[in-house]
Amino acid sequence: MPPEEQAEANRLFDQNLRSDPLKCTIDRERTSLDFTFHFDTGFVITCPFQEFGGRRTLLTIYVRVTPVGGTPVLLKTLRIIRGLSIKPSQVYPGKGKAYFVVRGGFSVGEGRYRVEVLMQDPRKRTCRRAWWIKIPHHAQRSVPMVLAPNHVSSLHIPTWRGPQPGGLHLAVLLSAGSFNPRATRLGVGYQMMLLQILSTLLQQIPCSSVRLVAFNLDQERVIYQTDSFRPSGFAELQESFNGLNLGVVSVETLKRRNDWAQMLATLTNRQLTAQPPPDAVIILGRSYRWMKRVPREMLMFRYEGMPRFYYFENGPENLFPDSLGFLTKSLGGKIYRITTPHDLGTAIQKMLAQLRGPEPTVTASKSRQGE
Repeated sequence: MPPEEQAEANRLFDQNLRSDPLKCTIDRERTSLDFTFHFDTGFVITCPFQEFGGRRTLLTIYVRVTPVGGTPVLLKTLRIIRGLSIKPSQVYPGKGKAYFVVRGGFSVGEGRYRVEVLMQDPRKRTCRRAWWIKIPHHAQRSVPMVLAPNHVSSLHIPTWRGPQPGGLHLAVLLSAGSFNPRATRLGVGYQMMLLQILSTLLQQIPCSSVRLVAFNLDQERVIYQTDSFRPSGFAELQESFNGLNLGVVSVETLKRRNDWAQMLATLTNRQLTAQPPPDAVIILGRSYRWMKRVPREMLMFRYEGMPRFYYFENGPENLFPDSLGFLTKSLGGKIYRITTPHDLGTAIQKMLAQLRGPEPTVTASKSRQGE
């Protein structure tokens, strides 16, 4: 914020008001560690539409976060509340109230902080609340803290630094499928989980190149691919997620019984023959095709210098192995189940230790493709 706006925000926070005219409530959000190893927290503002007469309104929300013994950090966000085409009293007959909810958040490092939230409308009416949060020292060595103690930052969009000379050649096969077989869209929360895990993998693994393919097994199609993934690719990948309609499957796809297996085998075989060959292939996501295997005759085995395969299976634990797990095992790979950030940190450490170790010794076998 410009200095003059910071001064105005501090004046609003510091002035002593006996009451806040806006009849809204502000609740604190639970603090949690996300998959990029940031501690995220925030607030929820609930307000009746009738406070603004059902009209379209621009709201300004200021957040002041002060570490103990440190300098306050000011954050600002603007929210537009759409107007109602009917009277608020018509939404819930007999009650006369319709509510909207505004959420916001930020990230903090270890330490103790005073959090103040203030919302103001164009008529200079305000509502406010303050509370304390404490982030204890994190002793888990598998999870490197991104923010230093007593530091505050706005919520970030997952990204990475970009390729590093002398790093590994990495290939990522990302399964863009929902937990729920009946879902018609890829949920926003699950999208963010996939992007955060991908971001952390690329941040923690030094990579000189990243080849990425995102696919959907139900529709048997690739939704995004590039041989040279860059930081800007996160926005492009999220756009591909948003354009995925899980509720639509073509008649031709439904007629084909095992084409999903052929597609998965083709994507895998391409990694085995790619130039430059990847040092590791990471399969990210999950599949609800339980107990279904890719036929071995579809896979091309190449043992001399074969890349290592790792399946980062995220989400609730499956009772039965899925098709991606069977594929990983058939290629001699490792499966890591990721349900918490601690799981992710531990899995990355194990993977890096193996990649730095000796090459796997596997008995040579002829390729099954082209025989």
